[in-house]
Amino acid sequence: CRSPVRSGSGTAAAHQVGVLKPGRETRDRLSLAREIACASRSIGQVLAGHTLPVEPLLEPDAAPVELPPRSRAAIRDMAYRTVRRMGLLQVLLSRLNRRPPDPPVLALQLVALEQLVAPLRDAHVVVDEAVSAARLMADTRPAGGLINAVLRRFLRERDALLLDVGKDPQARWNFPRWWIDQLKREYPGRWQQLLQ
Repeated sequence: CRSPVRSGSGTAAAHQVGVLKPGRETRDRLSLAREIACASRSIGQVLAGHTLPVEPLLEPDAAPVELPPRSRAAIRDMAYRTVRRMGLLQVLLSRLNRRPPDPPVLALQLVALEQLVAPLRDAHVVVDEAVSAARLMADTRPAGGLINAVLRRFLRERDALLLDVGKDPQARWNFPRWWIDQLKREYPGRWQQLLQ
């Protein structure tokens, strides 16, 4: 997620219809791998206790840079969708990972897994581009194999995992467990209504 725009690559068809082939960049749009990497940087900020950045980040502590508008919108969409499903995604990853990964790896897994839970594109493209996103960032580069394994395992066990985690309040309500517990204590008769 280093350079915001790479000049001249891509096809004329990609410029006309706005669809990128995996791994391709144009003047108008970053590759899907770079967009996933940028979204994971934003989610990393959320995991560190900050609000979701208004502008996508290219590096953890860097100032926002000018991105192609279509990529900015795609990155924001990925980050917002990930935050909306954070409870479900965290419970799923607690079952898919043998031990908690480092925060940058977890952020990347969250963004990629959301793309598989509510797919907008082919699952195998998402997995491939998420692994490519890991290779773009120094702090996630060694975890490319782990990301690949976790996402492919989710694809194999998708239905059973989603059924199983649906019983977990954090996954069901998409709120942190501490918030659900606090509402149960303070509003024992209405906590479920408040979470809806």
